Amino acid sequence: MGRPRKLPAGWERLSRPGDKTSTHWRHRSGWQVRHCGHPTANYPYHAEDPAHPGILVVERDGRGFRNLAQARAAVEGVEAGTHESVEGPPSNKFGRVFRVHAAPRSRGSS
Repeated sequence: MGRPRKLPAGWERLSRPGDKTSTHWRHRSGWQVRHCGHPTANYPYHAEDPAHPGILVVERDGRGFRNLAQARAAVEGVEAGTHESVEGPPSNKFGRVFRVHAAPRSRGSS
């Protein structure tokens, strides 16, 4: 059996280790990331915005995230100010999507 993995900073695991289809993490900001439960899903991870309980937040194209690291990065981007949760287009059955802000320009650039 291998060493236990170090938990990412600011994240708490709410599911049992090794149970991939029930993966559930909570960020210190209240955001949560979960697996959809389908064992062969291509984009199984979605986020849940604490300001909009029960509404899934996915990528701009309406898909979930391919892996847990991408979902966590989007949630961490909200805290960093590079992402936000916004109302999705009518074609998005989940309701909300992540919008990525352009990187702020550094002073002195033209």
